[in-house]
Amino acid sequence: MSSGKYASPLQLDLFKSRGLLIKIIVVHLLAFVALFYMALPLLAWAGVGLLLFYNAIRAIYIHASRTSRQAIIRVIWEDNGRWYIVRKSGEKVRVKLLGDTFIHPRLTILNFKVPDKWFSQSVILAADNVNQESHRRLRVRLRTDKPEELYQ
Repeated sequence: MSSGKYASPLQLDLFKSRGLLIKIIVVHLLAFVALFYMALPLLAWAGVGLLLFYNAIRAIYIHASRTSRQAIIRVIWEDNGRWYIVRKSGEKVRVKLLGDTFIHPRLTILNFKVPDKWFSQSVILAADNVNQESHRRLRVRLRTDKPEELYQ
């Protein structure tokens, strides 16, 4: 396991993100534009359009504005390698970090396996929705810790 101050429990408090909001809107608008150029029956076109709209609203409430009760407002990585997420509803859940996590200085995406759920839960850490020092410490630990210590 890591040593020094990087071995201490790492807690990331997540905030609203204006940059992520803009990116979500732009990506979904581009998807709508692409939908106009697809040769689909009207019913299929309307169905895909409604799904895109639903996904945009859901992404905004969960990841950008964090107003949904299911939105994750805190990520905790303890000394023993255990991961926890805390939802806005107050629910604290022990989760398992999955290997398909994306790490970059401006964007980190943590994918977790939630017990008793068949889907994974993603946490998007943008440059403007998390404390920069905590975000840096997380990236360093993710890159330097051994895989068996990460995915417990």
